Amino acid sequence: MHALWTLTGLITPYYDLLTRLSGWSIAHGVQPETANTYVADLFQSLSFLAQQTRPVDFGELAKHAATPGGINEQAALAIDAAGAHSAWAAAADRVLARF
Repeated sequence: MHALWTLTGLITPYYDLLTRLSGWSIAHGVQPETANTYVADLFQSLSFLAQQTRPVDFGELAKHAATPGGINEQAALAIDAAGAHSAWAAAADRVLARF
């Protein structure tokens, strides 16, 4: 149960991610309300799609979205190379250690 409780410690970083993505959009000419709505709707839609998939397989969903040579694959490789995915797991490990 502690492992699942740990995930609630990632709410703020999640909202920080959405803030950064919305801010990036705004910096590239998107109106703030449009950027915020789009980012919120996009990530809600992705979560809804995952909920409709049984069994839920996030790895398979990611693979399906990552067209070889496409923009999703490019972004995934860049984010992984920067260690961002590992940072989320490391943060979860540190939160879990508090329990």
